[in-house]
Amino acid sequence: MTKVTKVTKVTKVTKVTKVSKIQIRIWDFIFMRYLFLLRRDQLRNGLRELLKKGRMRFFIGVFVLLVVGAGIFAGFYRSFLFLQTFLGVGEILIDRLIYLLTFALFIMLTFSNTAISFQLHLKGDETAYLLTLPLPHSIVFRFLLLEGIFLSTWATVFLIFPVILAYGLTHQLSLYAYLSLPFFAAGLAILAALIGILIAALIPRLLMLKKTKIAIIIVIISIALSAPLWHKLIPAVAPDTGRDVLLLNKLLDHSRITLSPLLPGFWAAEGFIQAAKGRVVRSLGFLAVLTVNALLAWQVVELTVERTYIKTWSIYHSRRAPKKKKLHRKGKEALSAVFSFLPSPTRALLVKDLKTFLREPAQWLQAVILFGLLTIYILNIKNMPRNVYQPFWKNLITFFNMGATSLILATLTTRFVYPSFSLEGRTFWVLGLTPIRRSAIFRIKFWSSFIAAVVVTVPLMLLSNHILEVSGLMTLITCGAIVLMAGVLVSLATGLGTIFPQFTEDNPARIASGFGGTLNLILSLIYISLMVGALALACHPGEMGTAAGHSLTPVLAVVFVLLLSILGSYLPFKLGIRALEKCEF
Repeated sequence: MTKVTKVTKVTKVTKVTKVSKIQIRIWDFIFMRYLFLLRRDQLRNGLRELLKKGRMRFFIGVFVLLVVGAGIFAGFYRSFLFLQTFLGVGEILIDRLIYLLTFALFIMLTFSNTAISFQLHLKGDETAYLLTLPLPHSIVFRFLLLEGIFLSTWATVFLIFPVILAYGLTHQLSLYAYLSLPFFAAGLAILAALIGILIAALIPRLLMLKKTKIAIIIVIISIALSAPLWHKLIPAVAPDTGRDVLLLNKLLDHSRITLSPLLPGFWAAEGFIQAAKGRVVRSLGFLAVLTVNALLAWQVVELTVERTYIKTWSIYHSRRAPKKKKLHRKGKEALSAVFSFLPSPTRALLVKDLKTFLREPAQWLQAVILFGLLTIYILNIKNMPRNVYQPFWKNLITFFNMGATSLILATLTTRFVYPSFSLEGRTFWVLGLTPIRRSAIFRIKFWSSFIAAVVVTVPLMLLSNHILEVSGLMTLITCGAIVLMAGVLVSLATGLGTIFPQFTEDNPARIASGFGGTLNLILSLIYISLMVGALALACHPGEMGTAAGHSLTPVLAVVFVLLLSILGSYLPFKLGIRALEKCEF
């Protein structure tokens, strides 16, 4: 007889408490608050350490920044007053300057946020640690996004604030105009940051492709082929304007792209200008357009990048190392052959720095884009009106191109050369074991950066002078000035990089955005302004000042430029070597 056993299945019902969206937002706020408190303590400790090491050096740097801010304010204040004396076209020139400013800021902030977002969200060691904490990944993503916005914009805000203050005092702005400015600036910065994070999120996907280089080439070709469509973004000039306005618009024809109503820079500039004119409703309309687009971009980032953040991070860190092919070995041998005339330790250090730079597309891509845009601008000079080939306009545009080239060089030296010593990290002591003196290491980094800067900038000036058909003497002066400025800018970046090292930081964006990096950028801007201003004033009266009353002006300008360049390159060079010799690791 078979005994049947009845098995009773017990189902355990667990009651799940439904968490409301409000509770989730509260917890998100609490987590975010703790992360910001952590960053606050880090900044406080860093400032305390800086004051402990050199209180006088810190206050001198702050004083220099305040003096620079006052100088920028005074220069733009007098410039705005001068432009206002041109009845009928003065205000048009000032407005066009605001459009150019917001257009350039948006492009630069987008590139900067792309590099910073890639470094913060994907490469940073701190990010890997934060992802191991019991925090929602979305909180880590948003925290790093806000930090990237701060790192990429605070120095820009410092430089722009005196300009806006000068504009406000010369135009007697209302309280609403002053209050609206932070909202337009924040909207523009946030929109640029969101576009930057979208671009940065594509980099790991491209790196996973088997034909990465082919994919990048296809993207570049697609952008180039779509260039004719960009012309439709340029608005047409109103035919019923006055003769002076038509002439001015024809002269500034190459900057009409900044007036396109489809660009974020136009929304910010036009909204602020309308606020300055007292048109509150129209100003609020442009602020609404900027806000809606920023919110839309935030939703796109939240639905794409934020939700796939962990997957993107994993893809980047789990990618296979490329196999060492014969081509790589030939490339290494070629680099060694190029520097074969140098001693072995010097050659090894140069090859290391060059390979480290080339291995990071997010680093050198910024330089390629910036100088590529400048090259496109120079090539389009031939499309400007024929009256630019008159001596006055040729000199003006020549020195403008020289200033633009040197400004981009100053940005790149602050971004790449200044952090070079700090990026060696705590393992810098390994270089101390090599048969190279510390002063020799400093000189190697200086000369390698200087040669690279000259190789890139001098051909651009030669191209600009060839298109403008300037004289041989003017070409010699501008190219010589570019070489001098390259030496001073590289010396400043290398010297201040050793005076203000941050060996515990592996993020070059944070290093460049620190106190020393900002001081380096400010001093570079002062030097460039003095150099370009002195040479432009000397060459303005005629071809090299052949007018009777200005025969000594070029001589005095050359003496001033040489003394300023010698002093600007010698002092940082010596102080940097002294700081490196005394530095302890």
